[in-house]
Amino acid sequence: MAFDFKIRNGNTKVYPTDLTTGSYLANGSATENGFYIDWAKSRYLEVYVKHSVWNKDANENFIEDPQSYEPAKESDKYEKPGIYTIEVTNPTTGKEADPVRIYVGKDTTLIDTMRAISNDNNAEYTIEEIVNLIDNEGYTVAANGELIEPQPEIELTEDSSQKDTLSVTDTVSNNDLSSTSLNEEKSNHINNHAYIYIGTGIIVVLILIVISRNNKSKQSGK
Repeated sequence: MAFDFKIRNGNTKVYPTDLTTGSYLANGSATENGFYIDWAKSRYLEVYVKHSVWNKDANENFIEDPQSYEPAKESDKYEKPGIYTIEVTNPTTGKEADPVRIYVGKDTTLIDTMRAISNDNNAEYTIEEIVNLIDNEGYTVAANGELIEPQPEIELTEDSSQKDTLSVTDTVSNNDLSSTSLNEEKSNHINNHAYIYIGTGIIVVLILIVISRNNKSKQSGK
């Protein structure tokens, strides 16, 4: 009796790899160079690749327009601009991997939009809404696909400029008044000292006159 054994693992993992750099491309990644799929010797997996582009419909809304949907081979290279969705199924276990989306091209808006769509927190947005946020609302997209709201700009209005001018003028005026008051206080302080010195001098002179007269009276009595 003959037996035919096949040992297979239960994974559904393949590795999209940049054609030029050899780097692994995660879901939501973008490359200008194109990519190939590294099967990691898991040739029994069923791998399909869908190629799409974004076009506008009659209402000027973006739609994902599929161009092809084909089984993948290890020798295949994907260099044509567009969005590639990689679907992997393990026929032994029936398990399906989460789709992986890779963008090939140079359009920065599409690159950012791809990242944003790949983030589960942005599931409520359509492609059109994300493109509008990026192009018209000033949003940026982080490396993980998070939509970052623009920071409000601080504008110097005419009213605030006038307020600033009045504030500076008031400050200068207050400083001038303080300086004037300080000078007057110093002047009064000096004048007060002068009066004290003069008064003391007069008293001393009067005392000397009295003493002198007393001495003369004593001498006359002798």
